[in-house]
Amino acid sequence: TIAGGKLTGYRKMAEKIVDLLVDKFEKEYGKQFGPCVTKHTPISGGDVGGSAKFNEFINEASKIGQSSGLSKEEAESLASKYGSNVYRLFDIVKNNADTAKEFELPITLFAELQYALTYEMVVTPVDFFLRRTGAVLFNIHLVNQYKENVIQYMQSYFNWDPEMTERYQRELEEILKQAQFVSEH
Repeated sequence: TIAGGKLTGYRKMAEKIVDLLVDKFEKEYGKQFGPCVTKHTPISGGDVGGSAKFNEFINEASKIGQSSGLSKEEAESLASKYGSNVYRLFDIVKNNADTAKEFELPITLFAELQYALTYEMVVTPVDFFLRRTGAVLFNIHLVNQYKENVIQYMQSYFNWDPEMTERYQRELEEILKQAQFVSEH
């Protein structure tokens, strides 16, 4: 695990770690790997025409999101978070309104959850609320409002037994307590 720095420097941090590990594996185990080669690899969702065309991308994507049933603000918010991957979320919105209603989840939150489950290997509520969305750190009210609904959906999606569901509920509650403690101090 590495931490610190700014999001804009995450690739450089990752490159340093990979190159350190390559060196370590060679020295300690005699295994050879090449250096990190991701510097020019596009990031997931990064096919937006570069920073110069990002606003144009948001405007165009927003129109498609609105045709899927979202408000302009909702569509713009998702497009700015997910970049060119947002079209998958728009498909989720179009095709899953009934499921979102069944679990009493706002359609945008449901779309983010389903996308995370399908494409980002999210397997626990903590994965979703902390590691994927950052909501524990930046929108704890949303987490508190919808945590039970998200857990119910994930229980249904993964077919968790009651014991597993309770375990993941406790894990999320512990993370929420820690986040609350940090924000108060």
